Amino acid sequence: QVLLTMASSSLSAAGDVVAAMIEKKDASLLEDAPGCWLVKLLPDEKLPKGETTKKNSEGYATLAVSDENRIRRFLILGATGGTFYAKEQKLTMENLQALKEIIIRGGAYLILETLREVSLSGKSQKQEAILLALALCSRFGVSALSSAPADLSAHPFYVYLREMHKEATGLVNTICRTATHLFSYVAYCEMVSADIIVTHEEEVEKRHEEPGHQARKRKTREMQEKKKKAEEPVRKSTGWGRVMRKCIQNWYLSKTPEELAVAVTKYRSRNGWSHKDLLRLSHPIPRNDQQRIVFEHIFYYATKGECQPRKRLFPEETCWAETVRMKYTEEQLVEEDKSEGLLYLERVSSLSPYTPEEEIIWSIRHFRLTWEMIPSKHLNSLEVWKAIVERMPMLAMIRNLAKMQNVGLFKGEKKEGDKIAHVVALLTNLEAIKKARIHPIQILLAKTVYDSGCGDRGGLVWTPKPELSAALEKAFYLAFSLMPKTEKRFCIALDCSASMCSKLSGSVLTGRIASAAMAMNILKTADSAECITFCNKTEILPFTAESKLAEITDNMTINPAAEAAREAREFQCGMMRGGMSRGRGRGRGRGRGGAVAVPELGHRPTSLAAGKSDTSGALPMTWATRSGRKFDVFLIFTDNDLNGEGPTTTRALANYRRQSGIEDAKLIVVSMSATGATIANPEDRGMMDIAGFDPSIPQIIHDFVMGNI
Repeated sequence: QVLLTMASSSLSAAGDVVAAMIEKKDASLLEDAPGCWLVKLLPDEKLPKGETTKKNSEGYATLAVSDENRIRRFLILGATGGTFYAKEQKLTMENLQALKEIIIRGGAYLILETLREVSLSGKSQKQEAILLALALCSRFGVSALSSAPADLSAHPFYVYLREMHKEATGLVNTICRTATHLFSYVAYCEMVSADIIVTHEEEVEKRHEEPGHQARKRKTREMQEKKKKAEEPVRKSTGWGRVMRKCIQNWYLSKTPEELAVAVTKYRSRNGWSHKDLLRLSHPIPRNDQQRIVFEHIFYYATKGECQPRKRLFPEETCWAETVRMKYTEEQLVEEDKSEGLLYLERVSSLSPYTPEEEIIWSIRHFRLTWEMIPSKHLNSLEVWKAIVERMPMLAMIRNLAKMQNVGLFKGEKKEGDKIAHVVALLTNLEAIKKARIHPIQILLAKTVYDSGCGDRGGLVWTPKPELSAALEKAFYLAFSLMPKTEKRFCIALDCSASMCSKLSGSVLTGRIASAAMAMNILKTADSAECITFCNKTEILPFTAESKLAEITDNMTINPAAEAAREAREFQCGMMRGGMSRGRGRGRGRGRGGAVAVPELGHRPTSLAAGKSDTSGALPMTWATRSGRKFDVFLIFTDNDLNGEGPTTTRALANYRRQSGIEDAKLIVVSMSATGATIANPEDRGMMDIAGFDPSIPQIIHDFVMGNI
């Protein structure tokens, strides 16, 4: 910890020197160092350091986005703008432009400190974003450093880059907790290293053609002509220099033999990289001489895919058996004999589809193997699942309820009754829910799938058990008591148009049920909250923190005639696709497994009429302004694009801030259809778009409201 603090102080000091040189436009930074070409490409307007209010191009007040906000947005959302995409987005170097500018200005220390805090607190919903940011800090400018002249090695900019690389690679063991994380990190490092750091003349010309850059453009051309003979194009780095090799070595050698054995068996390869590749490029040598032989066995398995014979057990008939044993001391051979890591490795490598079922069950109980390590053939065995479920984590259990039901684990016979009781007890255990950090939305998704009686992807079919369905429902409500509280006043606006009754893309939930569940989350955690609905007109909904999911969805019901027509169309489409097995005949199975499987549609129609909905993003703010209500946050749930354009919504929010005196009032629009349209101003810290739906959205909303992103 002391060394880490010292390194952080060194990086912070080096960054302050670079920032001061940029502030003063120091010629030694802009001219003497060839690798500093990027500094000349920084925008003229300095990134805001504080969370201040500024006016946009239309003269309306907006909340400025600070460097720390941009960093947190990228690490938590995967983007530096004001939009969170629930559907996985491929990250590229284009996503890193804001972070690049912060690094060039000397702010690498802020990025790494924020990265460490976000990763350890588990706030990030996009682990890939954290790994990409870490890779950027580990390898940014590596080409400039590798080609820097010897007389400029002490230049402040190069010293700053070396300190940044040193501290970033020192965080790899902390951030990359699994081998999957390590593979992704290495892949991103390769991508960053391949990015040419020095911007060539044609790129500089293109950037400087913007109005107001003529002087910088002319100065850049003069500098290029002056250094044309002295400078050589910077080559792309392979990314596998001494710092990178040491970083990967430390990851492997920081693990105990037991931890490393699990890593090489559970996560063999990801993203085009494998343990074999990393070991071949890094060549780790164990620091602990006594455990050297154990690490050699594990590395051999990772590269060859099989276990080699133990040294002491080498066949005596081989002519070189004694020679092999002479390479190791008696202490090392004893360590080999008693190593639990080697026993685990040998057991996992010995499992195959032809291994007897009794041996599989013994291995699960003795070595605590997870279901991922069991050959697929044995995952259809009832006895195997009986052994797996004994120590199964709660989240894995929820995800595999259908499989366990399908193999007959919950048939209800006397000898299997204990398994049902065990699962029910775990699902309704508040401490277990807290330890697993499961959000109510995740439980609702699992309950909806289980109650449906069939899977959307595979061919599994089952009959839901009332006890399990009731346990999931109880777990759903228990999980709300663990949600963090927000001392904010919310206006929750729910779209009640007909399309909200359709299933969301990639989900088993309809837009109405998903928005109702998230509204429940806000009602139970906010200081105060008021719900309204907007379709053809605005109405206040009588929801409170004690409202149940069925009550909320019932009050959101649209005209029953339109609902019946919509369901008839869905039924006909299912018949045409041959979808009776997944349609109304069996696939949904509402209410078959518990008290409220999926809230029934059409119970209490309100006065809202079906038809074209006026889902303008400005409606909630306009209504609140006219009625004089005080809100800190406006939260809109809809499944389609808002009819109102971005500037209209921006003006409505700005007008509400001005009229109400709440200058930091925020707006969040959750468009669960995952369209590309957005209304949030990325330069306004108080506006956010969320495109799509997944269980991470409530936490994203909480972090945004509390000012963490």
